[in-house]
Amino acid sequence: MSVSGSMGLPGSSCDKVGLLNPGGIDGVEVSFTMKVVDYQVLWTAARDRLLSFELSIEEVEECIGPRLDVALSDCLLALLFPLDVPGCIVCNACATAAR
Repeated sequence: MSVSGSMGLPGSSCDKVGLLNPGGIDGVEVSFTMKVVDYQVLWTAARDRLLSFELSIEEVEECIGPRLDVALSDCLLALLFPLDVPGCIVCNACATAAR
């Protein structure tokens, strides 16, 4: 069974149907593709996020690589998680750098 959707407006059929668990679905897979346009901005944001968890700069570089050798996937995961979506639990997360 494949289910896809988009945001519905108030008063639309989305709020008139059983969206708490439509059709007994246990999970929904959400995917998107991103293009990194500035590696240094990405790395700096990921560094700042990890430093906010009181990691040392050495620990940060172990997680996302040094500034001159950016680990793109790890930077994105550092910025995206922990993801807090009310009513949901993230079961799996993966970021893969494409060439």
